[in-house]
Amino acid sequence: ACVGENRDELGQVVLYGPPGTGKTYVAERVARYLVDGDQARVRTIQFHPAYTYEHFVEGYRPEPSKSGDALLFHRVDGVLLEVIDRVVKTGQRHVLVVDEMNRGDLPQVFGELMYLLSRRKQGEGVFLPKSRRMLSLPKKLTLIGTMNTADRSIAHVDFALRRRFRFFEIKPEQEILRQSLLDDGVDAAFAGAMGDLLSTVNVQLRDEGGGALQLGHAYFMGLKSANDLKNVWEREVLPLVEDFVDYDPDSLSRYRWAGVKKLLETYKKEHQSDDSVDRK
Repeated sequence: ACVGENRDELGQVVLYGPPGTGKTYVAERVARYLVDGDQARVRTIQFHPAYTYEHFVEGYRPEPSKSGDALLFHRVDGVLLEVIDRVVKTGQRHVLVVDEMNRGDLPQVFGELMYLLSRRKQGEGVFLPKSRRMLSLPKKLTLIGTMNTADRSIAHVDFALRRRFRFFEIKPEQEILRQSLLDDGVDAAFAGAMGDLLSTVNVQLRDEGGGALQLGHAYFMGLKSANDLKNVWEREVLPLVEDFVDYDPDSLSRYRWAGVKKLLETYKKEHQSDDSVDRK
């Protein structure tokens, strides 16, 4: 839905949602679609708290002198300028995927890009003081960002930035999980039980914190048995939930493996019962 018939209309979008919903996977699939499968025209980076304007747009980087007794500072293009120059040089569409976008200090990292994003349709540019060049965003450059709502609520993202991107929510999908497990050859009872388990746990988490944390279906893809689920649950899912509920013992008791295993066994019995009724 985020890819319209006119690829120039896409401009800049953000895919946001809980961890494990496949946001990065979807972003990279959309990116490859936009460039007709040419991976060389897709660049993926990840923001983090130490990521700066100098990394993204342009800045000075230290290099040792030939004698090795001094440091010289040279201006270096950041990722954005590199990709823009490729678009201008080739005349082909390029896509820049920014993973975990909301982990960076976005107004600081984007700098002049904040203005360009709002004036893109007018084709306006801005002057970069370091390189002393005019910068504008080509129509054939698409920006796709991903945002993890468990890391920082989308509601807290700078409002000026929200106006400059189109936002698309990627939700946990019970049916995607079930079908993926069936495609992997897992029996229908286990696949159905896993789908129900995902739905039930997410309802509990919504009741716990008003929807701030949900579990994505990707956590449970590729599982073959309850033992596989136990490993994923205890090593990946439970630590996330523990942090979310501030290690409250009463809340955590609902998410310990013993309770999850009981839910899984109950659902499996129900699905097996349904299957036997259908066969009759």
